[in-house]
Amino acid sequence: MSDPSTSLRVFISYARSDCSAFAEDLLQGLEVAGFQPFLDRHDIAAGEDWEARLGALIQAADTVVFVMSPAAAKSERCAWEVARAEELSKRIIPVVAIDVPEADTPKGLSRRNYIFFGADRSFVRALAELAAALKTDIDWIREHTRLGELAARWSERGRAEALLLRGSELEAAQAWLAGWQA
Repeated sequence: MSDPSTSLRVFISYARSDCSAFAEDLLQGLEVAGFQPFLDRHDIAAGEDWEARLGALIQAADTVVFVMSPAAAKSERCAWEVARAEELSKRIIPVVAIDVPEADTPKGLSRRNYIFFGADRSFVRALAELAAALKTDIDWIREHTRLGELAARWSERGRAEALLLRGSELEAAQAWLAGWQA
């Protein structure tokens, strides 16, 4: 396993009613592959404001993995998680655990390329494909997450001038943004 402070952070969005066991298997597979996955059942404490915590987990994640299933396609909670990830410009990788008719695919996910798990495909092979996708542009993704967290902290603390980027930090952020726009 890799150092949690340097491993890619992955939020797993899924529907408990039909993919709870799959989400657990995915969590374990991602941990073994060296990632730091977040799953609501493990990362939200009893009595905690779960919606606020879900938002914080998505904010802290480098990537959101959306587990496609019939229940997830219809879930308002899963739709909220995808919308939150899109608001934060998070990378979203959909994985298909249980096939869903194309017409039922959640808006915002239909244009993305899926990774297929399921009965006709080896879990290990699909997990390897997901791990490779997660490692694509990893430095860019980490910087995106870091800058997003700094922006959120700045906003939460009343947009304090003392928290603005300055000097070489600001130049590095501007260079990162210019590289993305190129």
